[in-house]
Amino acid sequence: MSTRIAERLVFCVLAAVLGGCAGAKYEDPVDRHAMDTGGQDFDSGEAWKEGEVTIPPYPEDADLLPFSILGPTKNAYYLEARSISIGSDGVVRYTLVARSPEGVDTVTYEGIRCKVREWKPYAFGRSDRSWAPARDARWQRAVRQRADNFRFTLYRAYFCPGGIPRRDAEEVIAEIKRQYQSGPLRERR
Repeated sequence: MSTRIAERLVFCVLAAVLGGCAGAKYEDPVDRHAMDTGGQDFDSGEAWKEGEVTIPPYPEDADLLPFSILGPTKNAYYLEARSISIGSDGVVRYTLVARSPEGVDTVTYEGIRCKVREWKPYAFGRSDRSWAPARDARWQRAVRQRADNFRFTLYRAYFCPGGIPRRDAEEVIAEIKRQYQSGPLRERR
């Protein structure tokens, strides 16, 4: 097997695991009655429309912020500070780096729509430090999992308290630093 094929195989397996296929789902008792608005913004009565998305530069290690997740994991998770943005469409966009215990990075550029607790990939990092745009990406529910619970954690603890996006990227970064320095996250009851 060539090195290139092996790299692609590892990337595909990691993408599947990080995409939520590996962890068992369980119901979030706080949000069990949350409903998808089907694109309708009930506050204004208008259909929700996603804003324009620009893929940021590939992440630099110096700009990575470690963050804790709810639940067990063997991976280390980082957000690239320069990539965090909150759009007028209510979507928090960010570059995520998931690092395996072996030091293999899976890099994605994603968005979380706070109002309906959904996430969407925009691009996947390649080994040459370039981006591969996500093809036919769709919004998916950010579910709570038993392990590698990073998207739900981003939604609940860092980006969207109470389903509302934080004020700006600086507030998100301050919260990530505050919670990371205070130790492992605990589920609030």
